[in-house]
Amino acid sequence: MNSDYMQYLRQELTNGNRLPECDRCWRHEDHQIISQRQILNNTISYNQGSQLDQTWVKPYFNNKTDYAHDLLLIADIKLTNLCNFACAMCIPEDSTQIYTQWQKNKKHTWVIEQLQKNSNYLDQVKQVYIDKHNHQLLQYAIQKQVRHIKILGGEPLLDQVALNLLSAVDLEQKKRTSLIVITNGSVDLDATCQQLGDFQTIQFIISLEGVGAVQDYIRKGSTWTEIEKNIDNFLIKYSHSKNNLRVHHTVQALSLYHLHQLVSWCDVRNIQLSTEILIKPEYMSVAVMPEQMRLECFQTLIHTRPALVESIQKIDHSADLIPQLQDFLNWYDSSGMWQDVFPQWQREVES
Repeated sequence: MNSDYMQYLRQELTNGNRLPECDRCWRHEDHQIISQRQILNNTISYNQGSQLDQTWVKPYFNNKTDYAHDLLLIADIKLTNLCNFACAMCIPEDSTQIYTQWQKNKKHTWVIEQLQKNSNYLDQVKQVYIDKHNHQLLQYAIQKQVRHIKILGGEPLLDQVALNLLSAVDLEQKKRTSLIVITNGSVDLDATCQQLGDFQTIQFIISLEGVGAVQDYIRKGSTWTEIEKNIDNFLIKYSHSKNNLRVHHTVQALSLYHLHQLVSWCDVRNIQLSTEILIKPEYMSVAVMPEQMRLECFQTLIHTRPALVESIQKIDHSADLIPQLQDFLNWYDSSGMWQDVFPQWQREVES
């Protein structure tokens, strides 16, 4: 945390310099899209990120004479790849479901092509999670009494080791600790709150790719009615609570046509919806979408998400990605169900 490079980064950022390492956040903010930087600033300042000078942050840095880090404020821990979903945009290190599919189908043409990039990839993924090192990191964060703990997976709410570690935190420490959970929404959120106990706040960030069939297709293993029920039950029970949730969406080629439906669904429930644009895998990104398809999508988003539309307009179309998307769909969905869920793509993919 206190390497020369990290201290250099802190100094440059303190001086207001935009470093290329932080380009993704700057680009998001320039287009009025909430960036990870803004999210973290809100986290450490208890939702006063736009007014940091009026929080504890200003006097803390005013009293520092160097750029060494002596506060561990946030622990952002990817626990394991244990997951009950096999999402279209994920890879084995993100999901045990996908890992198992690749292992069982090593002779499939699509899997062979992916492993040509790194023939040891699956073994490396397995080794990363065998030693449970990330559970040790969580224990360390708890021991250091970190004020903000963020956990993700896989699906972290399936990880009983992690949940038991958090549940066992001393009550007084819990009252000083906020917990952020990145989840797919399939696990009962109320029951999770009951298990975890009285943290200062518990925030669930629900990853959704759409509503109904769109969600269930892109996030294979998802049952939309169950996820919707989990969210609605939480909103009713915790409407006046310190615990809260928001929805996060990864904008990609298959979801963009239907994003306006997710926007409306969140608006009806007064749920904050954040977005980011998928970069990899490229064949799932909006770069695969021809201009006419994008324009059709923009008509449904221009009034609710103008900044997102502007960002997508700057992404060049790559026609050579369409055959890659077709190859992936043949692997992911050999039954061809995508034609019913995403009929807009039929002309492009089959041509």
